[in-house]
Amino acid sequence: MKISILMCVKNSMPYIMASIKSFNNQTYKNKELIIIYSKSDDQTINFLNEISNKSIKILKYEGSIYESLNYGLKHSSGSLIGVLHSDDVFFENET
Repeated sequence: MKISILMCVKNSMPYIMASIKSFNNQTYKNKELIIIYSKSDDQTINFLNEISNKSIKILKYEGSIYESLNYGLKHSSGSLIGVLHSDDVFFENET
């Protein structure tokens, strides 16, 4: 079963770094992280542009957090959907 994790991002530095690391550290392999990016005033886009992980998709969308989550949901391919906010982390590697 594939798991899709949605993350809405706006002005998320430096917290997003730990969030993405906690996704990457998950031992479950059949997963994707869908980042829905909204224009930011900090260095968030520079950080996102450096990501080269095939299991991470970055989408640009300008809307409310709820509209952004729905937009990400439309682009997800997982059977199970979760949300990881850009300032949160998975507590353990087998979450």
